[in-house]
Amino acid sequence: FGVVLALRHWREQRGEQMQDDARRLIGQVRAALIGHRPTPKGVRVIGWEAGKVLDYDASVLLFADVFRLHHVMQREVSPCTAGA
Repeated sequence: FGVVLALRHWREQRGEQMQDDARRLIGQVRAALIGHRPTPKGVRVIGWEAGKVLDYDASVLLFADVFRLHHVMQREVSPCTAGA
């Protein structure tokens, strides 16, 4: 799955002052997701695949991160048939 951030720094036009803030925000998103394990059974931890700048136009930076999440399909046993 992917996460796209649209970042804008209102004080400048070329993107140079945005670098530190963008790195910090991208790092916060990655820290929140990488290694997180969702609650359903069969789901493994979230891993990071890649990240890149998609576009920069009109003082808006579009940055995308791609994450992976493996899920193993498991057959759930119904409580009615477990002892039958």
